[in-house]
Amino acid sequence: MIYLQKYDRGEGGFHLGREEQLIYSHLIVEGVQCRFFTEHDLSELTFKDADLVVGSIQAVRTALEKLGRSLPEPDYYPNILTDYLERKVWVTDRTGLTLCKWPVFVKPIEWKSFDGRVVSKSGDLSDIPAQELLYASDVVTFNAEYRVYVVNGEIVEVSRYDSSDNEVELDKRRVGVAVQLLKLDSNSPSSFAIDFGVTDDGRTLLVELNDGFSIGAYGNLKAKDYYDLLKSRWDEILS
Repeated sequence: MIYLQKYDRGEGGFHLGREEQLIYSHLIVEGVQCRFFTEHDLSELTFKDADLVVGSIQAVRTALEKLGRSLPEPDYYPNILTDYLERKVWVTDRTGLTLCKWPVFVKPIEWKSFDGRVVSKSGDLSDIPAQELLYASDVVTFNAEYRVYVVNGEIVEVSRYDSSDNEVELDKRRVGVAVQLLKLDSNSPSSFAIDFGVTDDGRTLLVELNDGFSIGAYGNLKAKDYYDLLKSRWDEILS
């Protein structure tokens, strides 16, 4: 059974998110059964018959825990791709950040407890718990940002996701080498999306790697490819 999360849109109504709609369209074509659920259903569901759960990180976390598994630890900056960063990245906390030279880009080590952002003064940190561990990095300006979707070592889609309309080309050869390096790395997930940015001097750098268990679908990613990505990673986590 495929479980698809529906989200509260207020006034008692629920709707499928963009990603869930994409998976639903694939299931209809393939004649595969699915079951809808909401956040309020999570405490009651066992997910024992789940072949895949599509929804928020929290929903997937809950489903996996009920099946005796845990979410994998985030690995936004794989060691094997250190040369693709071309900037300093370190682990710190809010106190440590106050000793840094501003501005600094920060993001949580835990899954999406807040959105990554540039901070320029201590007041920008007020909403971050004092003891929460963070990734910090030098700020890099990207003229274009691309998401590369990878299923079992193969690139299935490259989508630009920044808001600029300038014509900036991604170094696809460099990206291809990065994907092959990850394919050879036993620590890499079977399926994932990896983000790259292009600097003003034309360098293609790693932004971050996103695990494939719950991930946004950008651009022209096909429904089948998106399904295969999520399903491959789900099966790997449960294996």
